[in-house]
Amino acid sequence: MSFNLFNRKYSLIIGDPGTTGLQIDSESINALRIVFDIKKNSQEAPNDSTISVYNLSKITIDKIQKEKLSIILNAGYKGLFGNIYSGRIRYISKKREDTDIATVIECGDGDHFYNSHTINQTIEAGSTDQTILTQLMTGAQDTILGFTKGLNTNQRPRPRVLSGNARDYVREIANSNNLQWSIQDGQLQMLGANDVLAGFDTNNAIELNAATGLIGLPEQTEIGIKVKSLINPMFRVNGTIHIDNSMIIRDNKKGFYGTLDKDGFYKIISINYQGDYRGNDWYSILEGAAING
Repeated sequence: MSFNLFNRKYSLIIGDPGTTGLQIDSESINALRIVFDIKKNSQEAPNDSTISVYNLSKITIDKIQKEKLSIILNAGYKGLFGNIYSGRIRYISKKREDTDIATVIECGDGDHFYNSHTINQTIEAGSTDQTILTQLMTGAQDTILGFTKGLNTNQRPRPRVLSGNARDYVREIANSNNLQWSIQDGQLQMLGANDVLAGFDTNNAIELNAATGLIGLPEQTEIGIKVKSLINPMFRVNGTIHIDNSMIIRDNKKGFYGTLDKDGFYKIISINYQGDYRGNDWYSILEGAAING
């Protein structure tokens, strides 16, 4: 399958959660320059992003100078366009570049849940890890419960009082089940090291080659592989890509290398989206680990 990877496109939506918000996009007659650096990975700490918009009007700047506004960035091409980041604004600053003024927006995905969301509740006897996770998410401002796999289904024999940061109890559940958890675009995921998201298994892996946006040659790394491609909003942390292993190169000066998948299937461990609407960058940089050694 190939994609129509021509004519860059973006849409940035900023506003109070649940509202239409302010939209800045490339469809405008005088489309503004936007530069972004988005880092996503499968670790529990919130995913960060820095999004710079150039030469915004004072009216627009005044509208977004508010803490904890939600932010959604869609990017790609006319033929392949979609969400690459959702989060909340942490803070905004300005910087001058020659005659241009950049409004720099620093964001976090799941910041409130990770840092501030607390629980003070008694869990009833008979509760499972899944029901406890659901209760831990109650009242979270910026995160909902997403995909989970591998949770123990045993029922708790007695009640338990939960009091404190909800994140600590999520971590406890993950560790007791030998699972990993992270927040991706406002959804808490929990799954095993060798598991992938529903609908993103090897039968639905994204094929990466020159026709689908692959840039250069994949590299073998300590984790598994590192690959660069044109922006593709279909990529997901804990999703799957497929690569022809014969294209993978390695730097023999390095010592340890991760295992290559015998069939070329790799679980996406991290994504770094780098974009400049009026510059050269419009890339995805992925790290992946072998699904089957």
